[in-house]
Amino acid sequence: MRIWDYEAGRNLVDVGLELTRGEAEELAVYLRRMLEREDLDKVHVTDLCRGLLARELTVSLEERPVVAA
Repeated sequence: MRIWDYEAGRNLVDVGLELTRGEAEELAVYLRRMLEREDLDKVHVTDLCRGLLARELTVSLEERPVVAA
């Protein structure tokens, strides 16, 4: 597993993720689809505020384990 901060361009090692029940269900659906479909290897869960990107979680499947540096 690698947790990456796109904006800072670095790995993160200590992260908390708080989801509502609805958000957790949405993420579970996306993860299930990724496991069922060979052509789907990345999903984005996006939170918009007034039409602008407030935050985004990207989850991707990697073929080999990623070792944090």
